Amino acid sequence: MGKVVTSLVYIRVGRSADTLIVGQRRPFVSWQLQSSDSNVLQEAYEVQVASTAEFDCNFVTSGIVQSSSVIQAQWPGTSLKSREVRYVRVKAFVNGDWTSWSAVKRVEAGLLAGKDWRAIPIGMPNDPGIDEIAPAPVFRKEFILDSSATQSRLYVSSQGIFSVTINDQPVTDELFNPGWTSYKKRIAYRTYDVSSLLRTGPNAISIVVGDGWFRGQLTWALYRKVFGDHVSALAQMEITTTSGKKVEVITDKNWKVSTCELRAADIYDGVLVDFNKEQIGYQASGFDDSSWVNAEEIEGNFASLFPMTSPPIRVTASISPISHTEDSSGSTIYDFGQNLAGHLRMKIKGKRGDRVTLRHAEVLKDGQLNRALLRRAKAEDIFVLSDERELEITPNFTFHGFRYAEIDTNAEIIDVVAEVVHSDMPRIGNFECSNTMLNKLHSNTLWSQRANFISVPTDCPQRDERLGWTGDAQAFASTASTIYDCEGFLASWMLDLALDQLPDGAVCNYVPYVPAASDFDSPRDFAGGRAGWGDAATIVPWALYEAYGDKETLRDQYDSMVRWVEYLESKSDATDLIPPGEFQFGDWLDPDAPANKPWLAKCDSAYITNAFFAYSARLLGQSAAVLGKEADHQYYMELADRVSASTWKKWQLEIPTTATGCATAIELEIAPESERASIAKSLAKLVDSVNGRISTGFLGTPLVMPALSRYGHFDAAYKLLLNEEVPGWLYQIKRGATSMWERWDALLPDGEIQQGDLDGSSNTMVSFNHYAYGAVTVWMYRNIAGISPMIERPGYEEILFAPNPHPSLTWARASVETRFGLASIEWKEYEGGYKADIEIPAGSIGWFVAPSSSDERIRMGSGSHTVEFK
Repeated sequence: MGKVVTSLVYIRVGRSADTLIVGQRRPFVSWQLQSSDSNVLQEAYEVQVASTAEFDCNFVTSGIVQSSSVIQAQWPGTSLKSREVRYVRVKAFVNGDWTSWSAVKRVEAGLLAGKDWRAIPIGMPNDPGIDEIAPAPVFRKEFILDSSATQSRLYVSSQGIFSVTINDQPVTDELFNPGWTSYKKRIAYRTYDVSSLLRTGPNAISIVVGDGWFRGQLTWALYRKVFGDHVSALAQMEITTTSGKKVEVITDKNWKVSTCELRAADIYDGVLVDFNKEQIGYQASGFDDSSWVNAEEIEGNFASLFPMTSPPIRVTASISPISHTEDSSGSTIYDFGQNLAGHLRMKIKGKRGDRVTLRHAEVLKDGQLNRALLRRAKAEDIFVLSDERELEITPNFTFHGFRYAEIDTNAEIIDVVAEVVHSDMPRIGNFECSNTMLNKLHSNTLWSQRANFISVPTDCPQRDERLGWTGDAQAFASTASTIYDCEGFLASWMLDLALDQLPDGAVCNYVPYVPAASDFDSPRDFAGGRAGWGDAATIVPWALYEAYGDKETLRDQYDSMVRWVEYLESKSDATDLIPPGEFQFGDWLDPDAPANKPWLAKCDSAYITNAFFAYSARLLGQSAAVLGKEADHQYYMELADRVSASTWKKWQLEIPTTATGCATAIELEIAPESERASIAKSLAKLVDSVNGRISTGFLGTPLVMPALSRYGHFDAAYKLLLNEEVPGWLYQIKRGATSMWERWDALLPDGEIQQGDLDGSSNTMVSFNHYAYGAVTVWMYRNIAGISPMIERPGYEEILFAPNPHPSLTWARASVETRFGLASIEWKEYEGGYKADIEIPAGSIGWFVAPSSSDERIRMGSGSHTVEFK
């Protein structure tokens, strides 16, 4: 045969938010085959690395590696050094012939060691922000270049969140850098090529630093200074000019610092901007900063700087209001038609002293913003005008969760839009079907993921919380990894989960961990170790492995996974069970639990604790096998089997009485295999007995639909999915939801908002933007459309196409941009049956399973296929 035409569409080196640099000394290498041929399978590959793009210097090779995978090949040759540039190319042995070499990929290492940093953290002398929310410090420095820049790198970080300009131009459109990590243990930095912003002669760089998550208010207790007292900036600019001169600009005591119009900035409360305090021109050279003071060199906690690997946060969309109303006080309420996370951008014209106040809320009550649900978060931005010029205004260093915004001002409002803000992950999943309400459910899930994937996976974006709750994340990980490419996002968060693990191995309830006031018996009860929450340590890495073939995260997290399972094992007794006693969240927000006691679910929390113990042990054992740790694999699989057997023995009579009990027994492999079909039948009967109303909470809901479909109970599964009464997914749609809700009945059938008060607490707990219950969406991809990865060859190297149409549906389609390329299926009614069009990317294999023959698999190679089925 002739040579297969392939361009290896991209080479992906390492895991970094930065296309400019990589942050690993030995980054992995991935690629993608592109071929006009069908049935394309890679049999082997070769990766080459050299010091020049011509591959004529310091040439190293992986040799020929027998492998069908295009994901995370090992780096050949020696490790990268800081700032080192190398070049990478790949070729593949495909269908008996070698491809051409791929295009060459330039790889540049970031600053990989502490000694590479000569910059010194700088802060504001006598910083008033230590004691209270105060004006944000502004740092500036002028420098001179004798000629234009041929190469430049700006490495920049902060304690707090920064915004940086050079010569009056923003360096980036990214927001909230360097993101939120476990700051006391690691802080990210960003790298920019700023050559285009530099010029011959005088130049100026300025950095504004807000409190952000580092020093700002956190949790419902509104704690400040959780990670430190002083915000600070750290910047190192390395420039080579056309004259050959090397120039270094670093933060030190010679920088100047002052404050400007940003008088206050807090993530929960919002901003106060007073343009009367504006210092026009400070971002450019030639500004008179003689009234500014020298910056103070401080002891910043920058010992563990790393190149940011989570995608940067950006404005990704702008939404115009769909309506607005004026109230008797003169303010205007805008409805943007979508519950989102972000901020307003306005054009406005007024006069000196005019105030523009922006308030935000998710829902209205009696025509007014219902801000009680925000609890103690003010979610209010205030701008004070200084003259009559037309201004475009938007808040910096804050975001809000809202659909509605009230603008109170005497100034003229020329234009207003809502800007959507989230970590800028590539969208990879699409789903659509003939049922518009299911399409809306998919949309609502997507919007809640966008709103809550802001640096870390949070529970909600609006109230005084916005924490990286581990229970929510593990429940949603598979769905998240299907809709968006969140490998880097979740892998970064998992590193913080490991860093924040308690000394005994317990995993914190939210990550990064923030000490919080507790209504429970001891602070430890609220710190960590809770079933279904701490199990994010094992469940999330496995979800990334399934979706992306991501072995790297399994390697990185393996010790953390072991520590978590060892912690659970240490709590167990002679029967291998963890006895009751400690507080557990359990099947949180079971719709039948008292509204003020959401932990009092129908399913026994002690059972759930042990079911997840067994499951985490099993996932750890499976991960050990992937990583070639045979002894660990055998030990942890045996542990999982023992815990499962003991759990079944103790709770087997109780398990069939609740939907969560049934679903966990099946999906977490607690019931013996011979009993699971019977348990699934009991589950289907439970669904029928309540006419499809949901009876599960945060832990049971992600499992109930897969448990039903695994044993062919699609009638019950669709009854559950299509139910329009409360509690139900489509009930929310009927009530006008544009995002997922925290409580099934956040909006009651009579139109009133659920009160949501927690027992013994003044905290209301009602959010209209929680992604956890959106976990059902991955079931829609895998069972309605029928597309899913196969764990035997993860990352969609092998793809299962198994549609299960419902009589109410006439067509469905879904696609996923996999590591191998675009995989898709579209089926529709056709001559008394169905016809499916399937696309399989080069290098992948598909297996088609018709609903009527679930035991028969049809193998398909890459390319286009059409299948008819009953």
